[in-house]
Amino acid sequence: MIKKLFLLTICSLLSNFLFSQKKILAKYALSQKISSDYELVFLKYNKNYNLYSNPRILHKGKLKLVSGFDESNYSGAKIKISKNKKYFVLDNIIKGYAYVQNDSVLHENYNCVIIDIKKSKIVYRMQSDCGGKWNKKNQWVYKNEILF
Repeated sequence: MIKKLFLLTICSLLSNFLFSQKKILAKYALSQKISSDYELVFLKYNKNYNLYSNPRILHKGKLKLVSGFDESNYSGAKIKISKNKKYFVLDNIIKGYAYVQNDSVLHENYNCVIIDIKKSKIVYRMQSDCGGKWNKKNQWVYKNEILF
């Protein structure tokens, strides 16, 4: 009888402990695996533009701001990761309305950036060279020209 009472008490205490713990789950607009240790996450999604903003690098549970990326700019969901997983290319889209008197005009400027994953910062900016690709030597190449 004492064993049963002891087991019931332990089970009750254990279940109270387990179910009372609050799990803090971060909600991201989008999360993309870069490597086994790193993820790219976007904190916001603009439904009207169908674009993401506020990119962060997630590493070991910590979010790092991408240094040099303007928080008011946007990006699509597609990234191009270098073979060694040290860099990736991300769209950097400037999009918004310009207001002139009583009228507004939507303006867009498309470019892209190369981001150093470990440093979580922009290391190279491009405008017309975004259609390139990573070669086997982890160099960004566009039209047979090594750019980075």
